[in-house]
Amino acid sequence: MMTLFKVDPKADWNSDRIQIRIYRDYQGLNMGNTWWNDHYEAKMVSAETICPNLHFLDIETNPTINNVYTNDSAVDGSRFQYNSLEKTPIKLNFWLQYTDYRDYIDKKHDIESYFSSKAGFVIQTNYHPAIHARCYVNKIEIKPTSTHDAIFTVTMDNATGMWFSNNTRLLEEEFGKYVVRDLRMPKSALQGGKPSWKLHPGENKIWIGGDCVIQFSNPVMQSDIYLYGCTSGVSIVNKTNNTSLVANNRKGYDTINGNYVWLGLNFGKVISINPKNRKVTYHGVNFLSSSTDFWLNPGWNTIELTNATSAYIDTSFYFSNF
Repeated sequence: MMTLFKVDPKADWNSDRIQIRIYRDYQGLNMGNTWWNDHYEAKMVSAETICPNLHFLDIETNPTINNVYTNDSAVDGSRFQYNSLEKTPIKLNFWLQYTDYRDYIDKKHDIESYFSSKAGFVIQTNYHPAIHARCYVNKIEIKPTSTHDAIFTVTMDNATGMWFSNNTRLLEEEFGKYVVRDLRMPKSALQGGKPSWKLHPGENKIWIGGDCVIQFSNPVMQSDIYLYGCTSGVSIVNKTNNTSLVANNRKGYDTINGNYVWLGLNFGKVISINPKNRKVTYHGVNFLSSSTDFWLNPGWNTIELTNATSAYIDTSFYFSNF
């Protein structure tokens, strides 16, 4: 199931002044990777509507990269093993105006009540509205800086260390110029004026946005593939990085026939799909799948589909920053 974080057509997304819009969800208490899927459509609101005379100033955030090395006994130097994006702080800076101390206390209460609630937050900027971050408030401290002003910061934790887009199916439904701009989408990725992530039998050239490799084994990444008209030996092979998803019949079990889905690495036979929120009901048959991981590289991927009439890659794209 997917959530559409809509871009408000009335918002001044072309303004030179950076703006922030926020979605607050009490379901965000669940740290699972699908907590934001409890709603099909999430309404983003301007942070400046929390109370009167609140002005958003800017956002501060940079990727946090963890490099892992190993050391051999009695040998100089370290050997690089891998790196990963880690939890990243996001600082939202505000300017608050008030008339007197009572007005200050009332507005301070409204702001702290909004941000201190035990909720999850999704934020987007007007510079790149197609890209979002899923955050939890870490610290908020408001103090007067003059008789009628307060400059303060709300610090949030971006637990995944990544920003993400809407799912590909929703990007197609809500397609606009901002999608091409924000995802840095080349013109060659547009088919008939729109992008498509549909797979046909044989080789397909598929463009993937973002700057992070999409790993189906990663629980914080939402990546699914829907398959139609499948038979035994159905497979999706990414020739760009030599990863694959494969499922075969097993003796004593129902044969592979019909529509299936890989939800991450979970393989199942589709029973039904809600047409509104795309929530899929399926019968899990992981024992038919021999796949350990599947990757989608940023940029162009050559993907081969076998023993299915068609398939669709339904994934978000992931970025190290907005």
